[in-house]
Amino acid sequence: MSGRAVTTTSVEERTDRMALPKLCPRELDVLAEIAQGASNTVVAQQLSLQPDTVKRYLRNAMRKLHATNRHEAVRAARDWGLLGVEAGE
Repeated sequence: MSGRAVTTTSVEERTDRMALPKLCPRELDVLAEIAQGASNTVVAQQLSLQPDTVKRYLRNAMRKLHATNRHEAVRAARDWGLLGVEAGE
């Protein structure tokens, strides 16, 4: 170990320091489907896209949202007000 402390930041802490991410409409469509629990294959079918295209949109959205996984990307998009918040969450 190098002796350096590892720090983690929550989505809320990151969103306080960043400008509103600019996601394209298809990236938002993909995130909205994922937020409903859809797999990449189901998203592809719902949006008439190829699965690899869904993966590319998701990767791009994750990069723009500074998310490390699909769940964090959905949460960050909701925190930014880019997606609706589901009842009960």
